[in-house]
Amino acid sequence: MDLKSIGAALLLIVVAGAFVLMQGDNLDRLIYKVALSTDSPGLCQYVASENAMDDCYSFLYDKIDEGVCFAAGRQRSKDGCIINVAIAQYNGTLCPAIANSTIREYCMLIFDRTSADPLTCDKYNESTNRGYCYLSIAYNTNNSAFCDRILPDKILTDAICYESIATATNNSTLCQKIRDEKRRDECLEKVARQT
Repeated sequence: MDLKSIGAALLLIVVAGAFVLMQGDNLDRLIYKVALSTDSPGLCQYVASENAMDDCYSFLYDKIDEGVCFAAGRQRSKDGCIINVAIAQYNGTLCPAIANSTIREYCMLIFDRTSADPLTCDKYNESTNRGYCYLSIAYNTNNSAFCDRILPDKILTDAICYESIATATNNSTLCQKIRDEKRRDECLEKVARQT
């Protein structure tokens, strides 16, 4: 028996003993540490705490086969696992498997950012996601017409869109389309500094 086999056997004995002796958070921490140290994402599904399970998966996404995500015990953990695996492996085909519509749309948005087709954006139910999609198309194509499609909300405004294109194209006339006076002035200053 070589030294590596002895080490693995000792680790297995310690882990097996810990399963018997430990409960709750301590057991979760042990499973979490073993999963990380052995690059074994399949162990994460045995972590009882949902937050700890999500943390366990989060460090191993690049090593996870998406099938591991479907074995996750709770839907939130499955959805979080799937989106992170999709991002880590740049695989947008996993997004439709996400049950939570907000997370699913966000996942799809990440992969739609390179699209230049505005119809791509129309599939989003949340106005913020639709707005980010239009913003991405506007920025990628330097076409400010897409800024007009953004419905202002708490997070995203047309000002962000116009300012992005104005500074990218050095076109101060786009700043004039910004309704908020302070943001309009900031945009004009940014473009002026570039020239």
